[in-house]
Amino acid sequence: MLLAPRVAIAESKSQTVDVVAVIEPELSMTVEPETGKRIDLGTIHSSSTESRRSRPVGVSIHVDSNMGRPYQVTQELVQPMTNESGLSLPPRQLLVDPSGGTNGQPVDQAAVVMSSDAIGQSATRSVAYQLDVPPGQAAGTYRGSILMTVTAQ
Repeated sequence: MLLAPRVAIAESKSQTVDVVAVIEPELSMTVEPETGKRIDLGTIHSSSTESRRSRPVGVSIHVDSNMGRPYQVTQELVQPMTNESGLSLPPRQLLVDPSGGTNGQPVDQAAVVMSSDAIGQSATRSVAYQLDVPPGQAAGTYRGSILMTVTAQ
């Protein structure tokens, strides 16, 4: 009698292992005026009879985001343009053009300077600031501050 060879039957066991990774949310902003660390509108020669406008100064705004939702960059004039004697320019005299051109709106009326696409991808935008000096404005070095904030919606 012939015996049939024994066939080994393989046995196996399986186990599922979960994999977890946390990707930290990022929403950051870099603001870089073309004139260095500040928006330097230069020297403007005032006139007693007509308004004068400074040259436009570009400001690059870069937002890094992986939030997956839209964001906006807003600005607020937190310190009016004031000279060393304490005289201030009306806020409407500082202009911003969110498209980077010379068709500025007063900073106190143009709160949003950048909006993302629908999924909030990282982006860079150039905006431009100018100063509209009214006739007879007192001489001096005028300084102010703009607060820029990026907010995910």
